[in-house]
Amino acid sequence: MDEPNAERLKAASVRLSRTPSYLQNAVPERAIRSFENLVALANDQERLRDARKMVWRDRGEPAVELTTIRQCLEHALRGGARAGMLAFGIRSGFNLFVLLFRIMRLPREFRLSLIRHAILGEDSFRFAAMIGSFVALYKYLLNALPLLNQPSSVSNSPVSPPAYPSAFCETETEDVDLEQGITLRTARVTRRLSVQAQAHQEWVRKRTRRWHAVFAGAVAGGCGLLFEKKRRRVPFAQQLFVRGLQGSYNALSTKYNIKVPFGPIIVFSLCCGQILYAFLLRPDTIPPGYVAWIQMASKVTPQTVRVNRDLVRTGKFDPEDFEWALKWEGTHPDVRSLLLGELERARELSDYGPRYASCAVVHPWLANCTSVPADRFISVFKWMFPIYGALHFIPMLLFKRGRFLKEPLRMLGKALFGTARSSAFLGAFVVIYQTYFCMKHNLHAYLNLPASALKLPKRVTDLLIGRLSFWLGGLLAGMSLFVEAKHRRPELAMYALPKGLESVWKMARGKGLVIGPAKYGECVLCAAGMGMVMCSSYRKLVGMPDINARSPPEQAYPDPGTQSLAKLISPYSHSPWPVWSLSALFLGTSPVAVTSPTLPPFAVRFGFGLVFAGAGYVLSTGDVENGSAVATSWAASYFVLNALRKEMRKLRGDSVPKVRVWQRHPLGLALNGATFGAMLLYGGEYFWFQNFRQRPK
Repeated sequence: MDEPNAERLKAASVRLSRTPSYLQNAVPERAIRSFENLVALANDQERLRDARKMVWRDRGEPAVELTTIRQCLEHALRGGARAGMLAFGIRSGFNLFVLLFRIMRLPREFRLSLIRHAILGEDSFRFAAMIGSFVALYKYLLNALPLLNQPSSVSNSPVSPPAYPSAFCETETEDVDLEQGITLRTARVTRRLSVQAQAHQEWVRKRTRRWHAVFAGAVAGGCGLLFEKKRRRVPFAQQLFVRGLQGSYNALSTKYNIKVPFGPIIVFSLCCGQILYAFLLRPDTIPPGYVAWIQMASKVTPQTVRVNRDLVRTGKFDPEDFEWALKWEGTHPDVRSLLLGELERARELSDYGPRYASCAVVHPWLANCTSVPADRFISVFKWMFPIYGALHFIPMLLFKRGRFLKEPLRMLGKALFGTARSSAFLGAFVVIYQTYFCMKHNLHAYLNLPASALKLPKRVTDLLIGRLSFWLGGLLAGMSLFVEAKHRRPELAMYALPKGLESVWKMARGKGLVIGPAKYGECVLCAAGMGMVMCSSYRKLVGMPDINARSPPEQAYPDPGTQSLAKLISPYSHSPWPVWSLSALFLGTSPVAVTSPTLPPFAVRFGFGLVFAGAGYVLSTGDVENGSAVATSWAASYFVLNALRKEMRKLRGDSVPKVRVWQRHPLGLALNGATFGAMLLYGGEYFWFQNFRQRPK
């Protein structure tokens, strides 16, 4: 053997027999045992957690692992039932809340039947069926589709985490020395994972695809909408479609860094241009209710709108629509003389004047157009202030009650400022369009005078009164959105977008540019919108677990007395059995004939029994916040309904004798006492104890 080869082999043997480095011996046996103890403790804590498969998870809770089609079906049915229960309670409560504001203006003999219809009416059941079927179909398809793409041996057997013999698992890997051609075997140390982390890794490997979410959302949205009445399907479909467009745009703008300055204002202005054009010239392309609302907000009469529409489209107007201003007592004397002259020329000479409604018929109570903006702004502001006040104050009391109780003056001032700002926004909207309307028509009249200093061709001046000019007025009025708060601008744009798209679609269909709607066109539109919604946000909706997510927040209370009271009451306020017992009491007493005016009728007992059963089911899934809210609101509604029954008997003229406590029906006393106890129990949980929950920062 030559000398160079011998030296080379000697150097290789030195490398192979070198002393292990410090890093390889850095983990002593005590450290390994300590790490194993920590892993075992983490696994025990995970197993001690509630193992129920909840329909919706708490914040930070990992996703449920479904490994068979049957588990997917059970999971979907539970989710659909829970969502249907909540939807029924929300819709019935909303119907009852709205009815209470107008019940005294309704005929006496219909009031009790209307209350029963508000609670157990067809609308509540349809809404519950729509939401419940959507949730059930979506959950089933979303969880079942990944299983269908796997082999049967994998999809039909539960996933079990790999067993590790120790805290570390050694896997041999080969390292090749490229210079010497010698292969060295080294040991790579991998970290042992807890049960939750292993489940997370397995979940990621079996994660749903984007098209799964799109397909599930489209099928569930289209099928769920069939449960609603046909006249209500279009608004649902429109809102979902525009939300899908919004989500798709947000996803693309985030991915490709697309930024459109003042995007909500641009969308709102374009929609307002189309909406106001349709209101003035094509009211058949927007819903009648929306036309009536614009009519009320604009502070112009329907006769004025018809006069303007007839003049623009045909060059004539109906004299009967013109006479209302002459008969109205509030018409200004100078304006009355102008109206008489226009009406006489139309009847005697068939001269209807320019092809637009004159300012005299638009605002007959004001002779000068410069006084119109202030008058319109004040009237619209006063009209919208209580409406926007409810929209700002009620959500604050419902969803920010903790901050309201802590800082009442600051929150009231914030809500008051928001109300004034929103009312000023709508007032500015009306003022801009009214000012533009008067200005362009006065300018047209001036340019067509013989003594006008500025002579322009007639085809140029006619642009001021053309159909496009009414669309441009709506575009300018949309700039009033700058007055509104920045966080509310996208919502207002999304509110106006469906109406504008509907008007454009109907106009295009009238011109033969698009085909007519299919039999279930609104369901197809809803499916497309829901597909886009799920496509843009499927990761969030599926609930991809995060190994760094915080666990559900614990509760902290300001004093030991409150903490002791919470420990005493929470086991009962978190449990469904009290409200289930109340439901059993209502349902069990339903067959009992009413022999006393203090005992509610059959429909009331049976209906509230079903509602309380649904509240118990929501609590049984672990959703304490929604379950306690449903139980509390319906318990309070029961007492309100009893008080209304007594007042309605008085209004009908029936004798209502004063009944002592010991003279009341025993079942009535039992129902009242149990309902009052449930209201205190779950109301304390919802309004008091949950206010001290620590929110993650």
